[in-house]
Amino acid sequence: MPISEKQLIANRENGKKSNGPVTEEGKAVSCRNATKHGLYAKDIVIDAPGLKEDPEEYENIVVALFNEFCPVGEFQEQLVFKIANCLWRSRRVIRAETAHLRDMLKNSPPDDSGIIPNLRTIPNDYFSKLILRYEMRLDRQLSRYYHMLSHNQKSLMKM
Repeated sequence: MPISEKQLIANRENGKKSNGPVTEEGKAVSCRNATKHGLYAKDIVIDAPGLKEDPEEYENIVVALFNEFCPVGEFQEQLVFKIANCLWRSRRVIRAETAHLRDMLKNSPPDDSGIIPNLRTIPNDYFSKLILRYEMRLDRQLSRYYHMLSHNQKSLMKM
């Protein structure tokens, strides 16, 4: 069904308004707009207005793991990187949980006993559940990568 002439004119006028960032700098800022907690970030080290992580700290983890596991070959090296990524993201989860609990404390005055009501039990809101689910997933991945690496290293020693 074709649109009316009036609707066509309105569409063209609206199209003249902002269609997002035009400059490369604006696009770089805009692509980070959805970064809130970094739990599902594509980049391993996040540098966004709400979350600035230190790439050198991540590199230190990678170097320490390479020194500890002494990987041989591409497969083992990739497993060490995966282990480093799990450890790095686990730290991020802990920081997200800490920030969330801090917000809960800030917004909840203590009751007559001096205990903050929100912390009498384990926080049970959506974000707390998300953090717990993500932490458990990272623990399973870390365990799986570690076992794969150690199994691979042991099988190479037998040869």
